[in-house]
Order: sequence, then C-alpha cells, then structure tokens
Amino acid sequence: SQSSEYKELIETNQAQLEQVESEIRAAIASASRGSGSISGSTGNGSGELGYPTDSRRISAGYPNYSSGGYHGGIDFPVRTGSNVYAAASGKVILVKYLNYSYGRYIIIDHGNGLSTLYAHNSSIEVSVGQKVSRGQVIAHSGSTGNSTGPHCHFEVRVNGSRVNPNNYL
Repeated sequence: SQSSEYKELIETNQAQLEQVESEIRAAIASASRGSGSISGSTGNGSGELGYPTDSRRISAGYPNYSSGGYHGGIDFPVRTGSNVYAAASGKVILVKYLNYSYGRYIIIDHGNGLSTLYAHNSSIEVSVGQKVSRGQVIAHSGSTGNSTGPHCHFEVRVNGSRVNPNNYL
C-alpha cells in the first residue's frame, strides 16, 4: 500500500540522516584528537567566528524552524553562486555531496573542539586536508540537497554537538 511505502521511505531517510550524522561526528572526533576541547560557553555574539556570507539576514534560525521542527543551524538566504567564506582559520576535514540532506557541504575544524559546517553549496572550492583562512572563499552558495531555495546553511559544533551559531558570530 501507499502508506507502507511512505513509512518505508521515512525510515530509509531517517537511517540515511543518522549515517550522515555519525560520519560527521567521526570526522570531527578524528580531527579534534589532541587539540583539547572547549565548553562552548562563549558569550552571545562573541565575534569568534566571521559570517559565512555577505548577507547578515537569517531566514531560518536555531534551534527550530518557524513550523516548530528542529533546525541545527542558521540559514542565510543568498543568490546561487554567492561567495561562502570560512568563518575562521582551520583545516577542511570533510567535503561531501548528498542528493538529500545537506547537499554539497564542507566541515572545517578550527581546533579546540570547534568546527563549522556549510551546506547546500552549488560548488566547493576547497578539498579535504586543505588549510583555510578566516574570510577565504570556500564555496559558492546554492540549493543542493534538501533545500527550498538558494541559501547557506551554517552550523557551529562544539565537540561534535550542534550549538547556537549566533553565540559565535
């Protein structure tokens, strides 16, 4: 029946998302070994990280969409092809494309347990292992993966767990 097919699709999608999250946490844990950790208790708007886009407008906030569903980052609505910048200096630890979820995405390890994720890009300008500087163009925005329009989905993680990006910008 259509209902059982729909349920199976949801279960498959959930399993895929759990696999992605597991892979992200493993990459972050591997990159963070020996670099110490931080508590994630920086003040609101600490400026520790730069903005990932020229736009400061946020179309979807953390930790929930306006509909109430969980949202693990913040979204900056920008035109397809807009520059996406490294929020801080660090090392690229993951570059991947998924036709669901994050689409084309990048994770940068900034040391001390801090990492950032940039998703839904139309193109990626860096590779795994590359060192990047704060403000360096790392990608161009798009609408790849599970996206309703062009934007940069930006996450901040402390020791692999998502935290409120606004506390760091």
